[in-house]
Amino acid sequence: MKRLLSIVFPLLLTLSTTLLADQPLLFLSTQFVPVDEARKMREEVLGGYSGTVNFQPFDERNTFMVLAKPGGKQRPALLGALHGDMKSLAQQGLLAPLQNRPSDIRLIDSYLKLGRFNSGNQYYLPWIQATYIMAANRRALKYLPRGLISTA
Repeated sequence: MKRLLSIVFPLLLTLSTTLLADQPLLFLSTQFVPVDEARKMREEVLGGYSGTVNFQPFDERNTFMVLAKPGGKQRPALLGALHGDMKSLAQQGLLAPLQNRPSDIRLIDSYLKLGRFNSGNQYYLPWIQATYIMAANRRALKYLPRGLISTA
């Protein structure tokens, strides 16, 4: 995850600061909400950025969707959210297409495709990926799909 963040954040911060000049950067996110994760985001990931970033995590998606709409005191420059949230914002016309993505940043094409919403424009860049772990009683394993079980 740290490698992905180190690739994507400089790009996003560059794109955003181009639009905002000397204003603080407002970054709303439905991710990294727990206190320790938010602290690590502010200190470790965003700490090397030379500008001012106001990272605001939200654990309530409806609040996030309201705050992400234009018309507030400060319009967010960066949004960190799930694909479904981004899709909803794009359908409402609240996301602008990203432009001038540096060519030296390489991301997986299938991930980039997600952020295009079947259009020619890139509306967001995937920035984190979750890994899920499942635990089950051995007696329940026979009900799982074939090939899913790993004995490692």
